[in-house]
Amino acid sequence: MPLIALAVFALVISFERLIQGKLNPMGLLALAILAIGFKTKRPFVAFIGAFSLALLLVDSF
Repeated sequence: MPLIALAVFALVISFERLIQGKLNPMGLLALAILAIGFKTKRPFVAFIGAFSLALLLVDSF
């Protein structure tokens, strides 16, 4: 459950940053890894993507 909450939070904030033009290529890569993890139903890959996005987003504030 915490993984889903972290992933949803990272996805919402990333989408907002993407629209504002503040998401760098590493953020797009992390977003792609997160999407691939969910699509292939591999929680570890989704966790890596969500964690990477969270680190990038915390750094951008």
